[in-house]
Amino acid sequence: MQLFASQGLVPKITASVPQMILVAAMVGRGLGYGLLMRRPNNAEVSIEGRPLAFRELKAPNYPNAVVAITPKGVQIPARVQALIDHCTCAMAESW
Repeated sequence: MQLFASQGLVPKITASVPQMILVAAMVGRGLGYGLLMRRPNNAEVSIEGRPLAFRELKAPNYPNAVVAITPKGVQIPARVQALIDHCTCAMAESW
């Protein structure tokens, strides 16, 4: 939403769909467009065989938030902390 707002745009969002395969099916049927954080596997066509087109977007000009969540009050196990540290390092290099 920040990208749209920075350009003075207000998108008309009619659906927020949690499954990428459903987004692809809807787009393949011409029901709209989708914005995804990553390119799905087998992306050339929808599950119904309808062709899809993808356009790469440039990295945002603002920090992108990815968070790790744990139950409140629980001490984070060492292996989970190691994963968080690894992801933080890997993502810092990707932008």
